[in-house]
Amino acid sequence: MGNLGLEVEVDHTTGFNTHGYAEYSYNTYLDGSMAFLIKYRGAHVLTIGFTFASCKRLLIQQIQFTQRTGNRWLFKLPIHYASFVISKLRSAFPNHRLYIVSGVDLAERSIQNYKSTIARIEAKRSQSGKPISTYDYERILKAQSSLDHILRDKERIISVYKSIPNYSNKQLSCHGMRHFLLTPSADT
Repeated sequence: MGNLGLEVEVDHTTGFNTHGYAEYSYNTYLDGSMAFLIKYRGAHVLTIGFTFASCKRLLIQQIQFTQRTGNRWLFKLPIHYASFVISKLRSAFPNHRLYIVSGVDLAERSIQNYKSTIARIEAKRSQSGKPISTYDYERILKAQSSLDHILRDKERIISVYKSIPNYSNKQLSCHGMRHFLLTPSADT
């Protein structure tokens, strides 16, 4: 990350999941099978989720701040954060073609994931006939809060990914989502 005071940790999803919770970073959801967790002054501030695909392709599936506000560390970056991330990934993986996820597909998959989590917990409770446990109740509240957030911010999420420079029409479908090839000048 250069001399910007940023640290990088690598993480991956639990098991062999294409997306899900991180193995080592508590309560961090990854939209790709791997992630770079960017830290500033020891605090996790940005998640870069990605997946390697065949034929030397790198699918960028997440460029997400951990907080909606308080991202003053951004002033250290010489260019827009998404362009900065893409340029760093391009430098780290010079022999790979980079693809960015469709914001529409990412938002829809996230909505479906949260809905299925809620339905799965409620079905388990229904089948057992027992009152809902505190643990499951808290999981439902968390999933519902995340769902509400995505539904409220869906258009913003879509526009963030769509606004990345040099987003081409060349598509690759992987794990039920479209990814668009980024031309080499996308990081300039």
